[in-house]
Amino acid sequence: MRTLSGILLSWSLVLGAWAQPSTSRLITVSGQGEVRVSPDAVWVQVSLVHQAPTAEEAYRINDQAAARMLEPIRRMGVEGRDVQTRSALVQPVEEYNRESGRTELKGYEARRTIVILWRRPQEVGRLLSLLMQAGVNRLEQVQYVFLDEARAARDEALRRAVEDARRRAELLARTLGVQIRTVWQVTETSLALPDPVPLGIARATALARGESDTFAPGELLVRAQVQVSFEIQ
Repeated sequence: MRTLSGILLSWSLVLGAWAQPSTSRLITVSGQGEVRVSPDAVWVQVSLVHQAPTAEEAYRINDQAAARMLEPIRRMGVEGRDVQTRSALVQPVEEYNRESGRTELKGYEARRTIVILWRRPQEVGRLLSLLMQAGVNRLEQVQYVFLDEARAARDEALRRAVEDARRRAELLARTLGVQIRTVWQVTETSLALPDPVPLGIARATALARGESDTFAPGELLVRAQVQVSFEIQ
């Protein structure tokens, strides 16, 4: 005698078999999409370095120089959210005296490192020149980066990847003499975003001095890949 639970289990197995197609009735393909994107911002990392006989004086001079530097770049259009003090420190400056055979204290050095996000990459030379005029004495790093453009390009690359998968599946279906019924499963298998593009310090310094420069970040590829399973009939 079959119990009620046994009957229900049998029905669930049958319904499951109807709901899920056999793997022999699926076409599974990969689709790829690519989009070229240009940088839409620049990260500029600079430092202000000053020395003085005492730690307090070194810090005061450095702090005042940082305040003077921020004024012109804000007038240029750099927003407060796009300026960040990465580090600020004061350390002793020591020098070895060969005559006495001892290390002697020569003063103190204050260093403040500031990172600026500049959203007009085509005017990076103008920004660097202004920073130098405002008292920046260390140019640490300059990188072209991708913000809003990268997100839009990512979405477009995914869309093109799905379209490519659909095209491939339809080609296979026509060749096999079958028809695509519906999409069964979609998986995003990879998404490659462009890395920041470094601008060499020598070239950045040349730009800051107003010298001509042929460096251009150009365009990089955003690549997306998907795997799609189509049910066929």
